Amino acid sequence: MTAALAKRATEPVRAYLACARLAWIDDVDGFASRFTAGAAIERAAGEAMLPFRRAVVRALLSEVREARKSTGACSGCDCKQPCETPLDPQAFEAFERAWARAGIAEASQRAARASHAENDADAWEIYRRTALEGAETTRIARERGITTADARTRAARGAARFDAALRETLAEEGIAAEDADDELAWLMDAALR
Repeated sequence: MTAALAKRATEPVRAYLACARLAWIDDVDGFASRFTAGAAIERAAGEAMLPFRRAVVRALLSEVREARKSTGACSGCDCKQPCETPLDPQAFEAFERAWARAGIAEASQRAARASHAENDADAWEIYRRTALEGAETTRIARERGITTADARTRAARGAARFDAALRETLAEEGIAAEDADDELAWLMDAALR
């Protein structure tokens, strides 16, 4: 697992913990940072059968359960079964939204770097402004002194780089190539919630 992938998980984990309202966690940011820098995140990365984000949630619930016990927040029922920490639906939604946004942000940075490296930064900027910010192509073309057709062509190059970067980030998270289209649709939907 790369450090970048663990770093990308920090904000979604923090979003889950903040939304779950786990009163016994005094420092949500600290807990999230420790979790994503620790062994639990490494174990999550090793779960080959799960996409990384699902493994992170699974590991997070296990870590929360253990931390709860160690702080004495467990009910102390002395039962033989391990204490369960149920998935909080609202917190999971916050996690998924933050995860999607982190993935899109990472892909955006990669697409921008790729465009700059190929001396085609204008393509990324036109794509970003039109597709991601909603600016009109004709207005962008006028601002840059190019035709609308040229602006669209450049935006298409930016879009191709962004799509490649998104697919690369998904592959790093353990998403199979045949599932990438469905995952991309989820990613965009989740980011806009």
